[in-house]
Order: sequence, then C-alpha cells, then structure tokens
Amino acid sequence: MVEVYHYPLIMLKRKIIGKSYDLMAKETRNLGLKLNVVQECNDVPTELFLIKHNNYVGFLPDQYPINDEDICKVEVVDTPHKYVISLAMLRNNDDIKTIDFFRKAK
Repeated sequence: MVEVYHYPLIMLKRKIIGKSYDLMAKETRNLGLKLNVVQECNDVPTELFLIKHNNYVGFLPDQYPINDEDICKVEVVDTPHKYVISLAMLRNNDDIKTIDFFRKAK
C-alpha cells in the first residue's frame, strides 16, 4: 500500500466525500506519509477521465462500474484503511514504475 503514495493521485474533493477524505489523509499521516494529490474533482466520471488522460492513480468506490476498457481497477491489499480501496489506471499504460506498482498492489 505504501507505494501508492508516491504516485500522482486524483481524488474527489473534500467537500464531495467529506469525512472519507479526512480519514484517508489521517491514516496516511499515521503511516508517516503524505497523500500526493495533484488534482481534485467533483465527480467520478471526471476522475476517470483524468485518470485516463493524465495517467493518474485514483481511488474509486468499489462498486462503481467502469465501462472504459482502457481503465482497470485493482484492489489494494495491506492497507490501514477500513474500507475497500481500489485503484484505477489506463489498461495500456506502458510506464514501467506504474505497471510494477499495480503488480505489487494486487
């Protein structure tokens, strides 16, 4: 799980997801790390668009359907967070570090 904090993240805005944002930031600080949030957005479709076009990693609700074959979802293991965390990235991403990270996260 620690590897995720080294990648540029996109998250829903704090005003959208409220306590979940703060809880995630707190749990991250408890690990001695900081979220590398480079962009925030107002909704999941925008988040998916930016994941696809900016090569970000994003956290999505586990039950959210992804209808884009270019984006895959991976369940993150070994996390202090009490809810299920999934990551999404471009399916055809050729960045070696990102590919290695997703292999480790599985």
